[in-house]
Amino acid sequence: IPTPAAVSSVGVAPAGSWSVAVECPDGWCLETPKDIAGPLDFAVAWLATPPQKTEREGVVAWHGTTHGATAGEILEDVNTIVETLATMSSMGPSPVETVMQVPRGGSFGLHGDVLWLPEDFGWDVTSGGVGQRLRRFTIAREIAATELAKATELRREPGYRLLTDGVAGWVALEVVSALEGDDAWRMLVAHQAA
Repeated sequence: IPTPAAVSSVGVAPAGSWSVAVECPDGWCLETPKDIAGPLDFAVAWLATPPQKTEREGVVAWHGTTHGATAGEILEDVNTIVETLATMSSMGPSPVETVMQVPRGGSFGLHGDVLWLPEDFGWDVTSGGVGQRLRRFTIAREIAATELAKATELRREPGYRLLTDGVAGWVALEVVSALEGDDAWRMLVAHQAA
């Protein structure tokens, strides 16, 4: 089969039952081993010092010492988005168990059940403003794209971006609209168009 057809659209290997373990010094591993059911995708971070931990409703955020208050807001956003998605679809339990603050300019994404959230994009934004709307939209889009890819075992074949970007983007717009109304929906459409 063509090579793209063998590669998952959201991971490094197609759906299966995977187990990932990382060898590290005592006390430095936050979570290992990890069992993954679905496309193989995971994230590993190396930090000079252990991060701070904040937890809400079963979701954990690992972050720097200055972002404790923001971590609570982010976890509320994640839980609210997951609840909204569950009412709009047949999505099962939350696909996000961990939120990780990553450096400014870093990549954003949902890797397994770990949400990578760059500091500049997700942590340094005010609550209730454009930044929070963009953060909510992006989190909802990543969750929707991952859930669509898992449910369909989507591969990197021609046209896969229609689901991972287009359909997931539409779902994310609907989530933000459900949370904040039509004005938020229009603002995000204008922002994405620009």
